[in-house]
Amino acid sequence: MMLLDWNCQGIGRSLTVKALRGLLVQYGPSVMFLIETQNRGSKVERLRRMFRFPNAFYVDAIGKAGGLALWWDESTSVEVLSSSFSFIDTCITLIEKDVRRFSTFIYGLPVRKGRVELWEEISSLRPSTSAIWFLVGDLNTILSEDEKEGGRSTYRKDIEDFNAFVYHNGLLDLGFKGLTYTWSNQRMGEEEVKEKLDRA
Repeated sequence: MMLLDWNCQGIGRSLTVKALRGLLVQYGPSVMFLIETQNRGSKVERLRRMFRFPNAFYVDAIGKAGGLALWWDESTSVEVLSSSFSFIDTCITLIEKDVRRFSTFIYGLPVRKGRVELWEEISSLRPSTSAIWFLVGDLNTILSEDEKEGGRSTYRKDIEDFNAFVYHNGLLDLGFKGLTYTWSNQRMGEEEVKEKLDRA
């Protein structure tokens, strides 16, 4: 199964739609997770039909904040177990192989306040069995100062809280290929800040 997640930072613009089309052609995912659609699900539906995903689940944006979209094709069966502004918790079955995977798709709070409560809520979703639990998304925080370049030091307690969440749930970072940092403030020179905010 190919799974693709992308923080699109608003899905309505033509350049964003063009970029999404390019990602779908390049990778051909059977499951697509869009973060920060900044729209209601009913507006994102037009794109789902355009890209021919037969199934979907949405968490509406609040104003222009947030918004999650989960699309999947006929090779997978997705049962949504619970959802909130910040996550969609699922059990995914690969139909041909009859393999089930518990998967939580996450949009970490962009502000520090409330993040500890989010980690606690996500921890409560952990399967009670020894089944594999897969978490993916834009977690909006870092595990260490090595995952940031430029700007002020990250609030130490935020790093400690995120590390405690990872340790408590026995999570392993799957690593990545490509650029070290997944977010930038889009500034130049000494004002540029880059961080690794997305992970699985």
